[in-house]
Amino acid sequence: MKANLKFQKFFYKIGLFFKSPKVSFLETELLKETLNYNIQDEQLFKLALTHSSTVRTKVKHSNSTITNERLEFLGDAVLNLLAAQYLYKHYPNASEGDLTISRSKLVNKTALVKYAEILQLSRFLKTHPKFSTSDNKGMNTIVADAFEAIVGAIYLDGGINNVIKFIERFFNGSIINIENGESSQNYKSTLLEALQAKKLQLPTYKIISTDGPEHSKIFLVEVLISNISRGSGSGSSKKEAEQNAARIASEWLSTQTD
Repeated sequence: MKANLKFQKFFYKIGLFFKSPKVSFLETELLKETLNYNIQDEQLFKLALTHSSTVRTKVKHSNSTITNERLEFLGDAVLNLLAAQYLYKHYPNASEGDLTISRSKLVNKTALVKYAEILQLSRFLKTHPKFSTSDNKGMNTIVADAFEAIVGAIYLDGGINNVIKFIERFFNGSIINIENGESSQNYKSTLLEALQAKKLQLPTYKIISTDGPEHSKIFLVEVLISNISRGSGSGSSKKEAEQNAARIASEWLSTQTD
């Protein structure tokens, strides 16, 4: 019976491999461009973008080897190491307590969702159809986990130096006030001033969804200019989510000509 079960598991995994669609050339090229990284092992990155909801199996514990869960585990460890190294290097006078708080700000769920939004990582994700809508409450967790898995994939595919090149652009964009662990730039004010300078309609902010328990909510907010959505952002408070949405809208506005 045990031998038969082993054969069943083996052929089940083989069947999943042949059922899985190959990564298309165009999709791989777009992912390379998005990550600004020259992918060597395409299947590794396909795995990083495959959520466990795509697997429907009765074989206990088998799904973690054909989804991004293990890469997520690895990426989480790499991110924490690099965040600690980044802060240690850039804030030589900060205390251990301040460094710990700031590291959390760089790699918590809110930050990871923000990084994933910058990359528009959801375009590449393989999930169950129930997660296909952008306002689904579970999507924040899924894209945050996928970002960690991508970090794990880059680490295995290209080594730690390539991960540093990839991740420092996000850390550099999250300018930390080491004394209170918060962003030192007011993106809402920046956006407001830019719109006024261009004589455009002032922005309005709208909560799209909230996710998580009362004591640890994640807010998703969009910013509208002339009643058109120009950016969305998430955060552990409405204020933080609005700031992140304003940052995305400011980036869009900077690409517009007068």
